[in-house]
Amino acid sequence: PAPPVGGWVAFPPARPREGRAEATPYIYWLIVHSGPEEEVRELVAYAEELLRVTPNPEKILVATRCPLDLPRGFEAIDAYPVLHLFPAAQKIISAAGFNIMSETEPYRDKHHPVPFPRPFDDQFARAAARRSSKRKRFATSLVTT
Repeated sequence: PAPPVGGWVAFPPARPREGRAEATPYIYWLIVHSGPEEEVRELVAYAEELLRVTPNPEKILVATRCPLDLPRGFEAIDAYPVLHLFPAAQKIISAAGFNIMSETEPYRDKHHPVPFPRPFDDQFARAAARRSSKRKRFATSLVTT
């Protein structure tokens, strides 16, 4: 089959090494959202804010099918499903829908859910529950150490 827009994404994503045939993994953040476009832009803006206070990754991969002009350092990828990219991602940024919250449960410490209003789904409650479970686990680790 033809490669998707943006090319194939290896696991983990890698960059060529000078003078060597094999590739080395690079540090990346992953934004995952199918749309609408304005919500993907909001997730990109959230990642830009995170860049101000945390070490910068080499790339920020944006897994979406929405056509976007992305800032420098961001790369659109057409890679669905994206589950294979979760383990090596330094941060995962997404909405707080049921499926993505379930899929990122093993990676909750590096997942940054951004809730969006939905008529029949309370993403705000789901994101708050995730934050609350993170705080409880952190507090428990302080008590047991």
